[in-house]
Amino acid sequence: MVRGDLQMHTQWSDGSGTILDMARQGAKRGYTYISITDHTKDLKIANGLDECRLARQAKEIAGVNDTLGEEGIKLTVLRSAEVNLSPLGQVDMEPS
Repeated sequence: MVRGDLQMHTQWSDGSGTILDMARQGAKRGYTYISITDHTKDLKIANGLDECRLARQAKEIAGVNDTLGEEGIKLTVLRSAEVNLSPLGQVDMEPS
């Protein structure tokens, strides 16, 4: 039984829905979690997130989780990112 989706893009990069939209749709499917995995900065064609935008997105995800809880929706939005790797295996984001 599938309990969630660990690969979702939103309006923050190349998706079309908001984080809240994605969460509500996941809840309608019976999911208990979703993971937002928008692209990071080296994938410019997909409006990839840099460190500042990723931090702002984290705040939005926290707010969405609060909203879901207030509405009695039992779903958690997890934070993640689809990063790009160099040929040497280096990530395109600062670790901090």
